[in-house]
Amino acid sequence: MFNMFASASRIVFLLMGFTVCTAFFIGALESKDFMVLANLVFVFYYTKKTDKVTDKNVI
Repeated sequence: MFNMFASASRIVFLLMGFTVCTAFFIGALESKDFMVLANLVFVFYYTKKTDKVTDKNVI
């Protein structure tokens, strides 16, 4: 559980995901905005992880 908070990108990913989901459920976001924001959060997180793995393989 504590490894989840080991890096800043993971913390930002969790906070953004939680914020977007909370805003959607309380009615502050429409469904179209929720889909865009949720996709942006997940795409950013997973592309950053892929770039790190690629950089390690190059070195």
